[in-house]
Amino acid sequence: MADEVRRSRADTAPWHFIDIPIDKPHLDMARDCPKGDCVIGKIEQFRKALNDAAITPAERREDLMFLIHFIGDMHQPLHCADNKDKGGNDVPVEFSAGGRTCTASGTAVCWAGWEPKTGYSAGS
Repeated sequence: MADEVRRSRADTAPWHFIDIPIDKPHLDMARDCPKGDCVIGKIEQFRKALNDAAITPAERREDLMFLIHFIGDMHQPLHCADNKDKGGNDVPVEFSAGGRTCTASGTAVCWAGWEPKTGYSAGS
């Protein structure tokens, strides 16, 4: 759901990753997330918001949705390194199973190719 929100609210797009230059030895929040507008900054913001009794149930639901999604995003190594590849989304991928092979940049293309056999719908 957080990815669907990103499509309609462009300001949320940078929240899904952090660009740590691959030639640097470690994270530097002042360099890598100066406005707090990255996955690590937003995890902290939404974690604090969930403890705020003043937020509405709708806000709490959205904050929790983002928090859970961003913890997953942060554990995708290519979402945390800046190699000029859009968080790894431009890295070519090849996946083979059950006699089928998918080669593409971006997972949506691979998922679309698997839908008839698996019954999975990328839109669900």
